Amino acid sequence: MSTSKLLPGFFKSLLHAASGTLISRVLGLVRDICFAVLIPKGITDLFFVAFRIPNLFRRLFGEGALTVSFVPVFQSIPEQDRSQFFKAFHGILGLLLLGVIGLGVFYADSIIGFLTPGWAASPGKLSEAATLLRWCFPYLGFLALVACYMGVLHAHHRFWVSSVSPALLNVLFLGAIAVKGWGGASISWMSVLIWAVLLGGFFQWAMHIVALRKLKISLWPQFKITPEVRRVFRLMLPSALALSALQLNVLVTSVFASYLPEGTISALYYASRLVEFPLGLIAVSFSVVLLPRLKDGVSEKLSVVWDRTLFLLMPIAVATWILPEVWVGMLFNYGAFDPLLLEQTALALQFGALSILGGGLYRVFSAYSFSDQKPWLPAVLTLGGAGLHCLLSAWWVPHLGLMGIVLSLGLISMLQGVVLILRQCGRFPITIDTLRILGASGILALSLLGLTHLWPNATHWELGLVSLPIGALVYILSLEIFGSDSWKEWKDLLLRRLLKTNS
Repeated sequence: MSTSKLLPGFFKSLLHAASGTLISRVLGLVRDICFAVLIPKGITDLFFVAFRIPNLFRRLFGEGALTVSFVPVFQSIPEQDRSQFFKAFHGILGLLLLGVIGLGVFYADSIIGFLTPGWAASPGKLSEAATLLRWCFPYLGFLALVACYMGVLHAHHRFWVSSVSPALLNVLFLGAIAVKGWGGASISWMSVLIWAVLLGGFFQWAMHIVALRKLKISLWPQFKITPEVRRVFRLMLPSALALSALQLNVLVTSVFASYLPEGTISALYYASRLVEFPLGLIAVSFSVVLLPRLKDGVSEKLSVVWDRTLFLLMPIAVATWILPEVWVGMLFNYGAFDPLLLEQTALALQFGALSILGGGLYRVFSAYSFSDQKPWLPAVLTLGGAGLHCLLSAWWVPHLGLMGIVLSLGLISMLQGVVLILRQCGRFPITIDTLRILGASGILALSLLGLTHLWPNATHWELGLVSLPIGALVYILSLEIFGSDSWKEWKDLLLRRLLKTNS
């Protein structure tokens, strides 16, 4: 059955969201390469810990939870009343953000001490990280307001601005690196990174202001708590928990990684960034486009969503598991990125393949819970996963070190995805096309393994540049031979767009 009939207009919206996300993710990858090559790992450890905390709050109560809580409520309100609701919510959110930022700045030392207990023996590290955190917290305020504006844009099926706006932060980070190169020793790394964060938050906020102005939506706040405002905030807590599976696990990871050698936190960060690339491009774009459509009453067949998601995520997970050192070496193995950091990052990325598959399916299928305004199931799964990650890491890290952390992360991501799908569908929505995708992925795995054995002395770049086209060709040909519906759907879509472009 054609997905086009089941999901009218879905792919057009998906391409809009994914294209903006792709621009942002590519720039983010360039930024991370520059960080790895140019900035000493002692400084990146400090910055990644400090920036992770406002980033976590942003993802907990900002762009993730706020958007998925806001959109269903906003769409349930009669059109003539939506402007008043938005202004009331905008005003109350602004007041709450002032309080959160003030508390974060005041308790920065305690927050850093709690999250990096392994740094207790290095007071200088704790102090520098706390100072960085204080400067990073205003970024949370800008991005939480952006999440509110994002909800309005998504409700109007406008996805591109929100998906591309994070690119501004990445551009400013690259600019900060250039300024440091120009200024030399007279400018500290910390000062240029702080300014990049603050300006990045401001410009993303300004970009959304312009987009809302085009929709002729008033931004003047009202400080009024209406029943609809209360309903959004009631939904935000479980939604925050539901969407924070990866972020909470990363936070737990920071605690245990602080006891491991210097560079471990940076290795985990670089690996997580590579894992988040396909998750943001595919899983998040899928769920962002699904949510307002589900609320509009467009019924998406679970088995079709399962197959189309698996079709895109499975080959990426396979290539990540088999060739992790190749991808890390191609992107990061220069300058300040030493052999130990390469080994650590490759290990973390290999087990991150499990998070790509499990976390991606979890994110897509959670859209159904958010649409029904019943986010408690994914919330419980997230809390349970974080608790289990604590237990497994405490057990495995003393014996396995870094492998204990990444093994725990990968297994928990898979478990969360499996449980959510079983609860949503009653069983795995396995179809004939699922088997075709799994078969093509198995052939892809064999081809990549064969390539590494036939060419054992290849450099990272040689193996990467050869394996990418060969792997893509093997996967696509296998799907073509097996007659995959998912591949046929995307092939027809691409052909139509090419014909339209050439006509």
